Amino acid sequence: MARAEHRTAPTAADAAALTTGTHNEQVISRASVPLPCPALPCPALPCPKRVALPPTCGPVSSVAGSHSHGCRWRESHRVEPTGRSVAYMTKINLKGEKATLLPTLYGRALDSQSPDSILHDTMAYEAVQQLEFDFSLVGLRRGDDTSIALRAQHLDDWVREFLAAHPESVVLHLGCGLDTRAFRIDPGPSVQWFDVDYPEVIDLRRQLFPDRQGCEAIGSSVTDPMWLAEIKGDLPVLVVAEGLFMYLKEDEGKELVRRILDHFPSGQLVFDGLSRRGVQLQKLNKAVQAAKAKVYWGFDSCAELEAIDSRLRCVASMSAFELHNDKLPTSFRLTAKVSKVFTGMKNLAVFYRMEF
Repeated sequence: MARAEHRTAPTAADAAALTTGTHNEQVISRASVPLPCPALPCPALPCPKRVALPPTCGPVSSVAGSHSHGCRWRESHRVEPTGRSVAYMTKINLKGEKATLLPTLYGRALDSQSPDSILHDTMAYEAVQQLEFDFSLVGLRRGDDTSIALRAQHLDDWVREFLAAHPESVVLHLGCGLDTRAFRIDPGPSVQWFDVDYPEVIDLRRQLFPDRQGCEAIGSSVTDPMWLAEIKGDLPVLVVAEGLFMYLKEDEGKELVRRILDHFPSGQLVFDGLSRRGVQLQKLNKAVQAAKAKVYWGFDSCAELEAIDSRLRCVASMSAFELHNDKLPTSFRLTAKVSKVFTGMKNLAVFYRMEF
């Protein structure tokens, strides 16, 4: 990854960094590119090499290996016509909005290799090891791995609180990308967990992650009403939408919310969002710009979200600038201090917890 430029003055880019999201409009397909050694404040991911395997392996399977840092990783392998089995990496060929799952995956992978990791998401690290893609293209800045991990951790905490109060419930993980949230949360046996994303993304998840009991992957656009109709609506629901709503058109997002409210008897929605000003400032987000993504839907208050449907009420909201960690770059911490004075800056990126 190219070294990120240090910024001495705070900007709104720091808020946008916490809402990089999982949807854009760029084709990303790259072959035979090793993982970069990023200039970020955590150990660089080693560059995996193709490995010759003994011919006793089956036609298609998985092999566990290790890298110089002692962590475990997995690669698939294929049998060559010569009878030799050669390890290979999964090529990335995601088009459009699907491709922005890459910077968030890479951020969690980098965080997992830090001595003071926030998420400890080693599955993200293993997934990066298996992908044939040049991650220096995703546009992460110094400290973005920390921002990405803190965002995920905050929503994880809300998920755990809901499941503790509703051990028998449904979780809709919308726009799941390559997030390993179900593995991090480890929900109980009475929880029905659904990871929802485009078919291409779900196919990629199935190549990278093992099946998990109680967790079902659905390959569909989240705005398509058909997938929801196949899920029973007799239990409380938790909707998790990290880095999703800002990439939907406003009418699409509102319709999706109302459809969920109509389908389930009660529940919560936990998500992050940008203000309208945050949408206008999207060019300051290097990761979004590197992916040629575009965000559409911004909202400025809980009252505005509650107006979507009379059944909705805001339980909690928190500015992204209220997340604290010593690993965050100085520019972000300076911006957080300034945001305490200027409300418009504070509300550029906000976490919301809605109930119905």
